Formats: sequence, C-alpha cells, structure tokens
Amino acid sequence: MKTILFLLTVLSLSACAENFLDVKRESSLVVPNAVEDYTGLMDNLLMYQGLATELATYGADEFTVGDGMLSTLTQPLERNAYIWADDVYERRTVNDWDKSYQRILYCNLALEGLEKIRNENDVAWKNAKGMALFHRAYNFFLLNQEFGQMYSVENANTALGIPLRLESDVTMPSKRATVAETYMQIVSDLEKSAELLPELPIVKQRPSKQATYALLSRVYLIMENYEQSASFAKQCIEMGNGLMDYNSIDLSQSILFPTDPLENKEIILYAMMQPSTLLRNRYSMEPELLGLYSENDLRKEVYFIENPDGRILFRGTYLGQTGTNFVGLALDEVYLTYIECLIRLNEASRASTVLKDYLKTRYKEVSKLEISEDSSVRLLEYVLEERRKQLVFRGVRWMDLRRLNKDTRFAETLVRQIDGEVYRLTPNSSRYVWPLPDQAVEYGGLVQNER
Repeated sequence: MKTILFLLTVLSLSACAENFLDVKRESSLVVPNAVEDYTGLMDNLLMYQGLATELATYGADEFTVGDGMLSTLTQPLERNAYIWADDVYERRTVNDWDKSYQRILYCNLALEGLEKIRNENDVAWKNAKGMALFHRAYNFFLLNQEFGQMYSVENANTALGIPLRLESDVTMPSKRATVAETYMQIVSDLEKSAELLPELPIVKQRPSKQATYALLSRVYLIMENYEQSASFAKQCIEMGNGLMDYNSIDLSQSILFPTDPLENKEIILYAMMQPSTLLRNRYSMEPELLGLYSENDLRKEVYFIENPDGRILFRGTYLGQTGTNFVGLALDEVYLTYIECLIRLNEASRASTVLKDYLKTRYKEVSKLEISEDSSVRLLEYVLEERRKQLVFRGVRWMDLRRLNKDTRFAETLVRQIDGEVYRLTPNSSRYVWPLPDQAVEYGGLVQNER
C-alpha cells in the first residue's frame, strides 16, 4: 500500500484551479509498478463512495424541504441546488465534479502503468485494466448527467459534454468534448472492460462483466438505442440470481435490507452517495410521489417510515442503513429498463410477461393490478411510473426527467414552494445542466453552461 499513498494524498484531482492545472509530480515519490498496486488503487474506497449523484438527487422531484429549513443548511450547494439557483456553489468546491475527476485520474494512472507491464495472459492484469476502464466510463457517464447536455441524435455532435481526461498528466489543458464524443468514449471504455472483467466479482465493490452490461444498458437507454439497451439488459439479467421478493421482508426489523452487499442478490455494483445534512434530517418525501403507492404496494411500508415530527422519511436504501443512499447498479433497474425497451421496440406482449414477473416481487397481490396490455402507450406509462417508485434516491430520477422531457407525453414541470417563494424547473430548461465549478471555468478555461 505504500506505493499508492502518494496518489491518495498528493495527486488528488479537483479538476479545477491550480490543483487541476499546476500539480507536479515529485521524483522522490514511489510510483506503483506492479499489477497488485493498480488493483489496490481501483479497490480504494473513493472508487465507490460519494459518486456523482448529489446534484441529481437534490434537483429531482423525490423530496420536499419545509419552510425555514434551507437557511439551517451550512453547505451552499445543498441550499441552492434544491431551488435550482443561479449561483449554486458560491465558489465552494463541488464534490460531484472534484471526486469524479480524482477517480478518473486514478484510472488513467492505472491504465498507463498497466500498459508498461502488459501481460494480456495474466488474469489479475486483465481484471485491473478492466476495472480502470469501467470506473473511467462510469464517472464520465455520471458527470455528463449533471454537467453535460442531454444526449440527442439531432445535436449530439454540437452539444457540450464534459472534459474527457484520458491521461494522468494533470498539467495538460482541458476542453469540453461534444456529447457525441463523450458517449463514444463511455461506450468504448465499457466494451473494452467487458472483454477483461470476470462475469461476477469476488466482492460487489468491484465491477464485473455483469456491471458493464448493466451500465451499457443504462447508457443506450439515454441514447434512445432501445435495441442495444434491451440486449445488454437481457444479458445482465441472465447473469443474475433474480429479484428479491419484498413479500418476505420482515417489517418489524429496523434494518430491512442486508448491510452486506453480497447478501443482497439484486446489487450488481455497490456504490453510495455523498452523505448530506439535507437528506439526513431536513427533508420529507414528496407527497405526489407517496401518492403513487397503493395499499397493495409493498414498497409503501418497505420504503418509507414516519418520523416523530410527522415527516415521511426514506428507509429503503439497498445499503441497509438510513442516511446513506445506494446509488450503484442493481437488477431492479435493469429489469425496468429491459421492460421499457421491449415496449418501445413494439414487443408489448413480451414486456407484459416480464413486467408481471417483476411485479410479483413488489406487490401483495398482482391480480389486483390493472395493467393495460392493449395500449403500448399506457403500458409504457405504467413502467415509467414503476421506475419512479422503485428507484428512489438512486440518482436515476434526474436522468429520467432529462430524457423524458424530450417527449411531450411525459414532460413535467417541477415546482418548489418554500419560504414564501415559488421556483419552477420547466421541461428542457437549461437548468437541467448544472453549472461547472467556478474554478474550472476561471482557471481551466472551460466553457460554462447557461443558466
């Protein structure tokens, strides 16, 4: 571990200011030079803790904040992201940006180092390279959901994506790639990683071929390539152990889901969101969202609990402990993606069959559900509602809002009413793209997003 200490303490990348542009290597520092060193770098806690979903969660429509609560928050980002403010960060650091590019730096260091000791027949070497490619792609993807423009076939070649850091030399200047270039890089990294990684990991903090397929399914869904998304979703599902049955959950227990990810068969890749004061003790679940759960829906009790002060809190995290949200990859999301894609590919009958199998694990009595099979539109509406109800606090809702706003049938205007003010986020608003950190623009010369 001594060989990677310098990476964790000296070369932390903020992707902005002098930390991004002026960090120099010290020749006296010990550099990793063995496969196990780079594997250890990819196993670092940073790789799966605090993934870039904070802004996406604050900006979506899953919770509300009561009057007088925002002013009690000490972090400007938590206050300002909730109301989609003009100045979100107030010149503070932005974890979603900084930590993502720090992880990308580690991936580039590993990829460059592994290339120097190339051994394509060594399983450990392939696994280390596969992990580095996966994590780089995953972080590029999450960054673009917050800081890059939405993918659209019509404007992907001109719309601004994110800086694609593909080398470890932090003195190299950055520029923003197009959205098309961003997604091409993500897909390329994932395809390469799938050829290197084992089908399933030893521990779920490590990526696998299954995780690669799950992420490719999500990527292609946003790109509206439903055939590819369905194909990867199907392959991912076939590698898994199926869904857990919520009917078997003991509601009398304080912890409803296993704290060990190996014991939760739906988890494909373990990852957590940055803990925040806002989502610990300042929020209540969005009433409109709560209204979607019928008495027949097991998630109504599995997911939510009433606080002594009357606020409704979320307890359904796949991390097992409230206050820390699971934002990794899981089979429930993949199933719902697969079903949606089948509908969009005019395979409504097949989609209905898979959907009913899914619903058996989330409802007390499936026979009581009114599922319309004679209309693809109504079936699609049903599945999209299931996504909203199932994937709470995963960071996925923001991605769904962005992509669905392009379709007038599903576009929504979000409204916040707090402290006597009303705030609105209209479909396809420029505020669906968060501003880059101030320092990234001022010192890095990056083009800022419109507000």
